[in-house]
Amino acid sequence: MFILFIVVIVLGLWILRSQWHGQDKGAEHGGAELSGARDILDRRYASGEIDADEYAQRRATLGL
Repeated sequence: MFILFIVVIVLGLWILRSQWHGQDKGAEHGGAELSGARDILDRRYASGEIDADEYAQRRATLGL
């Protein structure tokens, strides 16, 4: 019974750790959406499709 309790605790901690690292590491663990959005935004700004004000506003909206 004690071993089962330890296994459940370790599994729970492992799941929490993997979720926490996913938020920190960006594209590696689930943050690909923001990384992709940043790439698209950078390309649109570089090509002149959007101006500096719109670029800054959209970066702020995305939390970048």
